[in-house]
Amino acid sequence: MHKLLWISPILNHYKAKSLSRLNEEAALDVIVLQGRPDTHLGHSVSTEHGFKRYDVPATKKNFSLHPLTYITLLQIINRENPETVLMPLEKKNTTMILLLYILKGLLDFKLVTYNHPPISGNTKPEPGADLFPRFMFLLYDKVIFYTVEGMQRTVGSGLLPETKAAYANNTLDTRNIWKIHSFSVNTRDPKRLLFIGRLVPYRKVEDVVTYYTRLKALLPGLELVIIGDGPEAGKVKAIADSDPRVEWKGAVTDEAVIAQEMDRAHAVFMPGHSGLSIVHAFAYGKPYVTSATYPNHPPEVDYLLDGINGLLLKGPISHDVERIAAMLNDPEAYSRCCKAAYDKAKALAIDNWCAQILAAVTG
Repeated sequence: MHKLLWISPILNHYKAKSLSRLNEEAALDVIVLQGRPDTHLGHSVSTEHGFKRYDVPATKKNFSLHPLTYITLLQIINRENPETVLMPLEKKNTTMILLLYILKGLLDFKLVTYNHPPISGNTKPEPGADLFPRFMFLLYDKVIFYTVEGMQRTVGSGLLPETKAAYANNTLDTRNIWKIHSFSVNTRDPKRLLFIGRLVPYRKVEDVVTYYTRLKALLPGLELVIIGDGPEAGKVKAIADSDPRVEWKGAVTDEAVIAQEMDRAHAVFMPGHSGLSIVHAFAYGKPYVTSATYPNHPPEVDYLLDGINGLLLKGPISHDVERIAAMLNDPEAYSRCCKAAYDKAKALAIDNWCAQILAAVTG
């Protein structure tokens, strides 16, 4: 069986579940080297054990600087003899990437990465921004992107030859979700918005509250539920304490509990940094609402089609709240949006992801 060493400076519980599926379903023996989560930043602690796991006491910030990371890495390579090593391509990991490049020449394993494209779909790159990825791509045997659009942009820009490019749509354990939840369109009142994610500044949770306040005039009885924890928790608690229609649930990783909140929600709203939460919403057939002008969305925003399976808000806020209210108040339009979200989730299902990763790392 093909051995894959997956290096993850931080392994959240969603990715851990996906790697467990990969280990169970694909012809891969998955070994994970993971760092320690920054719990004060709202990072969830993974307790998943569906694969062989090695832990080091280093956070994402100092993962590639910590001596124990290198000692453990060398021990794993010596003990496990992986055929492929997956190392995220980030500037902070440069030293470790260079070491792995040297080792792969000596030990004959493939070096691959799975991460964001260097060229965003909604921002213009700074002059010279392509120099680092252009050089680092030379060190890798395969570069796997989260979306086909991200792969095509990178190949089309000349940064990467097509022969080195692949994609595997980022996802979560949809099979587990669909065991505990069946698709249906929420026709209940009052309308309910759900925010789910770490409470950090770039998620723009304060903007959620601003929109919620404006929307109450258009959606009587509107409710807001916030799931997550992190540095912004104090602000969220103060808001929830002042408004009985705002609930803060704290950090929740139990999918059965999340399923209950998703079932009660009409849409997931995160105006800031929107990544895997898009897939999470779609898995429950919920339209996703975010800002089209936020400059640093992760690649998963490519899955979101404005007016089809959610909304990309372009401002001003007066126009945005009218669009949100119109979607939620029109039963036919809302039902179409929910079904389109669920259909997209089926295309992004965990089984497809496992097959795409297997093809990329062994091909």
